[in-house]
Amino acid sequence: MGSNNSISGVSFIKKIGFFFSVFFVCFFLTATLSSLLLSRFGSSHSVVLTQIVLQNVLSFAVPAMLVAAFIARKPFDYLALSKSPKWMHVLFVILVYVVSVPAMNMIVQLNESITLPDSFAALEKLLRMYEEAAKALTNQLISGQTLMGVICLMLVLGCLTGFGEEIFFRGMLTRIFLDKPMNKHLAIGLGAIVFSFMHFQFFGFVPRVLMGALFSYMLVWSGSLWVPIIAHAINNSVVVLSTYALERGYLSQSLDVYGTTQCMPWLAIVSVAATVALIKYRKFFF
Repeated sequence: MGSNNSISGVSFIKKIGFFFSVFFVCFFLTATLSSLLLSRFGSSHSVVLTQIVLQNVLSFAVPAMLVAAFIARKPFDYLALSKSPKWMHVLFVILVYVVSVPAMNMIVQLNESITLPDSFAALEKLLRMYEEAAKALTNQLISGQTLMGVICLMLVLGCLTGFGEEIFFRGMLTRIFLDKPMNKHLAIGLGAIVFSFMHFQFFGFVPRVLMGALFSYMLVWSGSLWVPIIAHAINNSVVVLSTYALERGYLSQSLDVYGTTQCMPWLAIVSVAATVALIKYRKFFF
C-alpha cells in the first residue's frame, strides 16, 4: 500500500483510541440530528435519505479524515485516496462481483438458516426483527420510485455509502491494523469482523465479513481506496437497481436466489471456483 507516512510516536493504542473517540462523538451528533429531523418532519422518504447521508458523512467520513489529518503527514496518502484506480482494477472488481454473486447468495442463505439454542430464542427473535427492519427500510425507500428516484438512491445508497463506509473501515480502521506489526491477513480479518459487527445484522454476519475482507485485499493489491469504494458502490447499487427492476417486472425473479437451494444451487460451486481463479490470477489485473 505504499510507505507508512504516520507521524512518529503515535502508537497503535493511541490511534485506535483516538479514532473511536472521534467516531463516538460524531455518531452522537448524527443520532441527535437524526432525532431532531424525525421529531420535526416524521419518517418521510427525504428524512430517511438525509439520515443516511448524515451517517455516511458525519459518522464515517468525517472521523476518518479528521484522524488522518492528525496522525499522518499526508492524510490523503494515508487513506489511499491520492492514487487513482486503473481501468484493469475496475475490470477486476466487475468480474469478481459478477462471478461471486451465486456463491455469496448461498452463503447468505446458509447464514440466515442458523438457529440459536432454545435458551436464546428471545435473542434470536430480536436479531431477526432487526434483519427484517433493515430489509423493510430498503424496500420502503425503493418502492414506487421513478427511474430518476432510483438513480438518486444509487448515488446515496451506492456511491455515498460506498465512500463513507470504505474510508472509515478500510481507509482508516484496517489501515491502523495494517500499521501495527501483525500478520497482514490477521489485520484484514480483524477489520472485516469489525465492519460486519458494526452493521448489527447477525444473520448476514458471515457474508459481510467475507465481503469486507475482499474489499481490504483490493485495497492492498491496488494501493488505492477507490478500488474498494467502486466495489462497494457497485454491490449496493445493484441491490437498488435489481429491486426496482423486480418491482417493475423487468426481472422475473430476484438476483439473490441464483445459486441457492431455490434456483440452480450448482451455480454456487461454479461461482466459488471462478472467484478463486480470479483471485489467484489477480496479478493479471494488478
